[in-house]
Amino acid sequence: MTLEGYFSIIFKHDIVPGYDNLVTIIQAVAITIFNYFFFLHKNKWKFYIKEFDKQSRKQQLIGGLVVWSLVFLIFMNLIFMFYLMSRIDWSLYR
Repeated sequence: MTLEGYFSIIFKHDIVPGYDNLVTIIQAVAITIFNYFFFLHKNKWKFYIKEFDKQSRKQQLIGGLVVWSLVFLIFMNLIFMFYLMSRIDWSLYR
């Protein structure tokens, strides 16, 4: 979502997500391919679960903090993107 937002900010083009939007289609295909090859192909997700279960409590805590920090940063990036979009006078570009 932020990629589309920054695209619309840079090119001053209002983007409405949908099937006719090339950026949306490319993102959906990339996520699907990533998901298939890293998790679904030959049931690789089972291997990842076993590896995470082997980690110590301290490693799991550090990993959890890293993941939640990334989630927080992505959320803050999304809010910042919405702020930048709100500062553009979109009536000039229609």
